[in-house]
Order: sequence, then C-alpha cells, then structure tokens
Amino acid sequence: MGLKPSPLLALLACLGCLLGPTPAQTRHLKFLGEAAHTYLGASVALVGDLDRDGCADLMIGAFGDKSTGLHAGQAVVRSGRDGSTLFTFDAGEAENFLGFAVARAGDVDGDGYQDLLVGAPYNSSNGPESGSARVYSGRDGSLLYSYYGLHRGDKLGMALSAAGDCDDDGYGDFLIAAPYDADAPEAAGSVRLYSGRDGTLLHRFLGRGQL
Repeated sequence: MGLKPSPLLALLACLGCLLGPTPAQTRHLKFLGEAAHTYLGASVALVGDLDRDGCADLMIGAFGDKSTGLHAGQAVVRSGRDGSTLFTFDAGEAENFLGFAVARAGDVDGDGYQDLLVGAPYNSSNGPESGSARVYSGRDGSLLYSYYGLHRGDKLGMALSAAGDCDDDGYGDFLIAAPYDADAPEAAGSVRLYSGRDGTLLHRFLGRGQL
C-alpha cells in the first residue's frame, strides 16, 4: 500500500469568528470522527467564507471513511460559524483514501468563490495507487475537474495547493503533486500546474533524481 500518515482520530479546530467588536469574542468548534479508523483531520484547510456569513469555513479530510467502501475516504466542508456541514465529498469506491490531502484551489471558475482541491492518492484508475485529484466548486459543491496519475504507483493527489493566477487570465490556477511519478527517476516525483480557466496542463515539473 505504500507510506501512509500516522493515525489521527480527532480534530480540534478553533476558528476565531468575531461575534462582536472585540477580538476576545470568539466561537470554538470541535469536530470528531464518527467511527474508529476514520482519521478525521488527517488533512485540513481554511477555504474562505463559502456561505457568506462573515466567518472562514474549513475543509477536513478523513481518508479512512468507509461511507462508500473500505478506506474510500471523504472530505467535508464545515461552517466556521456553527460547524454545520456545507459540502460532503465521497470517493465512491474502496481504497481511494480520498481526503488524504485537501486545499483551497483559488477561484478556479471566476464566480467569486474559493474552489476546493481534494486528493485521493491511492485511486487505481490508471494502475494500483496511480492516484487522483478532484476540483470542486466552492459555490455549489459541483465537480469541476478530475485528474489521474499516469502510471502505477504515482500517487497523484498526495499534496495540493492553490497557485494564484500564473498565466494572467483572471482565473486561479492550482498545483497537484505526484511524489512517486514513474517518469521521474528514483521516485524523484513531479508536480503539475493546471489552468483554472479550462483545466488544461500548463506545466509539469519533474524531479531530477540522484545527481
């Protein structure tokens, strides 16, 4: 199965959502995994104010979630004001480890909302553990883009990040890592830069391996 992160059974998230004129007035939220070996909080990211209530919201990965299969994984977006669920993203099949990595994508589709990146590095669509990553709309939770590792064992989606507007077209671009990319020698890995406007590959950075 390869390397996996250490278990984390619960996440304590304290979000400072100002309720009045003084910084001392804050709201504290606590989220717990609903079952053993869910690993809620293996990844976590602030994703902006998606519900427009004045508080930053939070996306939490639970790569061991079994809702759609053993180790299928899940990512949940929670309100920073009251902890309610805004969106739930499921892998749909076992052994994806969806939610291993989560991140803000930037405003990929130009609708004024921060969009969302979720990685599933053990997805096997292009061979065992080739990996995958998805981009979801922060406005309505719809799927915008899906990406897959090119080879067995690439583990695409193990790390994710917003990249800003790299091509100066007014849309947020984003990065997806494949740390075991077979095109890079000795697991030197790779990182792909994608356009937010149309989802196309802008650049692929390959590790150099041993010098």
